[in-house]
Amino acid sequence: VEIVETIRASIIKPNEALRLRALKACQDQTGKERVCGEEWLVFQTGAYLPGAYEQVVGTISAYILTDNIALHLEALQSFKDRFGVERKSGEQWLITLKD
Repeated sequence: VEIVETIRASIIKPNEALRLRALKACQDQTGKERVCGEEWLVFQTGAYLPGAYEQVVGTISAYILTDNIALHLEALQSFKDRFGVERKSGEQWLITLKD
């Protein structure tokens, strides 16, 4: 047995998310199948210990939306967003306070 790498838990604070990438095909901690190179966010606050085939890309801070501030987003690849809407690569849309 050889120790290849020591992995430390990351702390996810309120209004933050952890951005993860699959290093090879695996299951994430919720049981969802991930393919190599796929990226996703973990929003649950507290400690998160990534799996052996998960890489922590970084921490994302929340944006505070108001009546005068919205987010203009563009999909880098096709996916289904948190609201269940299928987004195609290159598609652009706005997230407003009402969403």
